Amino acid sequence: MYEKKQQYEEKFRQVMGLEEQLSHLKDNDRENVQRLDLIEYQLEEIKEAKLKQQEDEELTAEQYKLANMEKLFSQMQLAYEALYGDEKGLELVREAMVALQESASIDQSLEEINDSLTNNFYMLEEVTFQIRDHVEQLDYDPNRLDFISNRLDEINHLKRKYGSTIEEVLLYAERITKEAEELSNLDEKIESVEKDLHTHKAQALSLAQSLSKSRKHAAKQLKEAIEMELKDLFMEKTSFTVQFQPHRRGIIVEKGEEVFTLNEEGLERMEFYLSSNPGEPEKSLSKVASGGEISRIMLALKSILTDRSERTALIFDEVDTGVSGRVAGAIGEKIYAISNESQVLCITHLPQVASLANTHMYIKKRETNNRVSTEVEELNDDQRIDELARMLSGSEITTNTKETAREMLSSKKA
Repeated sequence: MYEKKQQYEEKFRQVMGLEEQLSHLKDNDRENVQRLDLIEYQLEEIKEAKLKQQEDEELTAEQYKLANMEKLFSQMQLAYEALYGDEKGLELVREAMVALQESASIDQSLEEINDSLTNNFYMLEEVTFQIRDHVEQLDYDPNRLDFISNRLDEINHLKRKYGSTIEEVLLYAERITKEAEELSNLDEKIESVEKDLHTHKAQALSLAQSLSKSRKHAAKQLKEAIEMELKDLFMEKTSFTVQFQPHRRGIIVEKGEEVFTLNEEGLERMEFYLSSNPGEPEKSLSKVASGGEISRIMLALKSILTDRSERTALIFDEVDTGVSGRVAGAIGEKIYAISNESQVLCITHLPQVASLANTHMYIKKRETNNRVSTEVEELNDDQRIDELARMLSGSEITTNTKETAREMLSSKKA
């Protein structure tokens, strides 16, 4: 049964986890819908912009160029005029080149200088042509400048919302695209969790029913065993049962037209019922049993379960409360029988119970310097007789009570 209980508890934890997951998904459904609407709006805004990597840097450079077109044109024109215009800068270099060529024909040591000047002349000539071509291509378009300004405003607007650079904006778009896909599949996710939950609930119910069957079988055996034990404790007229009641709260599981409630303990809760006298209806043990009856029932339970328990020691703290006479003797014999299977520590005020112990420990309190301490002393044979005699007669120990105590100990040994 222990393995069944473990299997059920594990399955119940799985059901609880799925219930929590499903509740979370459904509770957040409205928020998810709102989030999906926002993501779709943002994606559309970024998509319509058709951003390109480093586009803002290129447009900024072009904007600066157009804004300074007049200055650019004048400076380029000035450069060209200096080289090829009225100032004839390039022409003067040509004259120098021709003169140096003639000089080199006379003095061969000037050959290297001549080559250098010739190369530089042709280089300057090429630069002049490039300046001319660039000036001819310069075209100021105010509409283009307006377009760039508007485009940069659009890009900066997106950067303020989604990232400090175009690259970050595009990465943000990739990220929310994946999130949108997940949110779009939310209904499928809920359906999947509901399907898993239904399967695990059915499995949990099957395990709970199997556990319940085993419990009811064990409850029948427990009833017979306890009633047998109670006979030895002079409760032979007592009727004892274990009743099963469905849980009021828990996880609801439907099977056909039947509805079951499960919690971490299983399909139902269990309660001990008792009838002390024939003809009386059984009632809850907690409501009808006297102190003495509860003590004997607890002793009966421990007697039955001792050989099935892994405990190596049992403590009985005044389990004989509310009884006396022959019932106390029967309780003592039961405790003694249990001590054959486990170590037993018994706290008692009844000599009938105490006399059956193998060892007696006397517990007393001592006050020293306004501090109370507890001392435990193992009694020798004479001390055992004295303490049993005191339990029999009270504070005054007489010869008769000591003799009775000695006989009680001797009977135990016999």
